[in-house]
Amino acid sequence: MKIKTRGEWICVVIALIIVIMACLWCIDISVSAMLAGGVLSNGFLLNNPAQMYHIGIYGIILSTMLLSFICIHIIVDVLDKKKE
Repeated sequence: MKIKTRGEWICVVIALIIVIMACLWCIDISVSAMLAGGVLSNGFLLNNPAQMYHIGIYGIILSTMLLSFICIHIIVDVLDKKKE
């Protein structure tokens, strides 16, 4: 599937920002649980705070990579249109 319109790009960026916020929430609750020496009661399916922490970190890394690729794509697209 190729994304062609600006609205589709905006929807993808908004979805990635929502994923980043969810990952930050995972990191927040995991660090709080690790500092308190407890388990997670509001993790997705895991109660181990160390595993949730790493899932949050991996999600942040993946989302920022995807947002970087989108920015590069938009910059290249704008530069190509200026050449015409």
